[in-house]
Amino acid sequence: MSDKKEHLTQAARTVRAAILQELKGNAPKVEDFSIRDIEEKKVKGRAFTKFRLDTDVNQISRPGQATDGQVVSDQAAADKAINAISKDKSPHLKETLRQKLISRSDKGFGLNDEKINIPINQPDIIIHKKCGSCQGQGGAACQTCRGQGQMPCPSCRGRRQQPCPICQGRGQVNSPEGSKPCAQCAGRGHMTCKKCRGSGMVACTTCRQTGKMPCRECDSTGAVSDIFKVQLTAATSFSVAENDTENVPEKLGKIMADKASALISSGILAVSPLTGNASSGQKIDREDLEIGYNFETQFGSMVCTLNGYDFECAYAPNKAKILSCPPFLEHLGAEGLSNLHEAAKAPPMQTEGLVREAAKYKFIRELIYVRSKNKLVRSMKMMAKAHRYGFNPDTIKEMVASLNKVFYDLSRAGRVKGLLGGLSASLILNMVYFLTPLRTILLGATPSAAKEITCDFVVFGLAVALNMVLIKVIGKTALNRTLSDIVGQKISMHAAHLPYGKTRSAGILGNIILFAGTYYLALMLGRISSSVVMRLIY
Repeated sequence: MSDKKEHLTQAARTVRAAILQELKGNAPKVEDFSIRDIEEKKVKGRAFTKFRLDTDVNQISRPGQATDGQVVSDQAAADKAINAISKDKSPHLKETLRQKLISRSDKGFGLNDEKINIPINQPDIIIHKKCGSCQGQGGAACQTCRGQGQMPCPSCRGRRQQPCPICQGRGQVNSPEGSKPCAQCAGRGHMTCKKCRGSGMVACTTCRQTGKMPCRECDSTGAVSDIFKVQLTAATSFSVAENDTENVPEKLGKIMADKASALISSGILAVSPLTGNASSGQKIDREDLEIGYNFETQFGSMVCTLNGYDFECAYAPNKAKILSCPPFLEHLGAEGLSNLHEAAKAPPMQTEGLVREAAKYKFIRELIYVRSKNKLVRSMKMMAKAHRYGFNPDTIKEMVASLNKVFYDLSRAGRVKGLLGGLSASLILNMVYFLTPLRTILLGATPSAAKEITCDFVVFGLAVALNMVLIKVIGKTALNRTLSDIVGQKISMHAAHLPYGKTRSAGILGNIILFAGTYYLALMLGRISSSVVMRLIY
């Protein structure tokens, strides 16, 4: 290994060590790695964040007449109020905004291509309107009582009288002495209806005697409120002062625009807002705001070369921390990535061979191990954290997705064996239960429908559970064996993270068929002495 500069700073050595750590096992002939060029310097300059002020309006509707805002008469008045807020770009407002921005931890520095909300105490604008659904009535006439609030008595059907329950409306009852007038109704054969107390009408149960159904649109108030929530926003843009661009590396400018907050909080970048009328020299509209800053940092650039591939890493010498690096592992490990993606698409017979080729790269072996212990999302996060410089985040997502498909293919044979073994075990269990005296013994001498259903359900559940366990155990064991052989170290995949595909669904469906078939066979052979199904049929 040779470097262009023999005497590296401690920060440069730390950065080189981090790069080499990524390269080992992931690139051939790492010993040919060298630093072709390196530069460290203190950088001072000015930068500006411009804020283009704008207004966002969000309209919502609320039942009733809202009062927690500025109430206006109509839409024209609302538009006028909104326009007044939009045009209020007064010096006072801009100064208030400036103070709020520079009081942030990042002081508003480096905000680029973002849209931020400006905190203002602006009341909502409200229009009160008549409800269109009920025309301001708060509801519609009840269809049951036709808006009367009352309905004919269901007991006497509005006749106010009902037949005497003693004489059945005859007015006479039999006695040892012969027929005589009914004492209950005094021989009339009818009596006053107790439910309506002789009125023939009762309160409508549909509308609760109100005569109308409540309107959901206005919550029965007859009014709705159109509420306009006005939010001042600012679209941001960041730039280094034109006079300082020659002294400030272009890469540093991009890094500050992307990671300003992290650089400031970590102490890599020192920032102080400018006072007075300092300007970037760019054209600024009257309603916009521009904040200038002095900044100071240490910046290092290291150009590395390996196997004819050059890449440049930027770092902070004062913290010995890498700031940006191209995804060099995507280039140097392109063959491994290609084999992994091909393995995910290839026929199952070719999958293992392609994975073996991909696993010649350390990052593929690491990916397999991480995915074997964690679910998809966590695997992505762990790989992204471990390889912050070597890969793009999107590449890591693609890697994990392809590996998940590979796991599915490699475990297929084991899962199928588990499925078939589980179904065989389920068949034996069902036959023993239905075709031997076991079921009769479990149900006892006086079987009930509830007991029969419970016993059958428990046996079915045991069969399904047994099938799932065998799919999990055999599938996991087969995959563990294959992965351990590929990676060269023992891999014990957590069963919870095994991709099952349709195997579990097939197991449940198969158990339903076996249970139903064995049940029917037992009925036909007369082995079932008690059956809920038979009782329902006959």
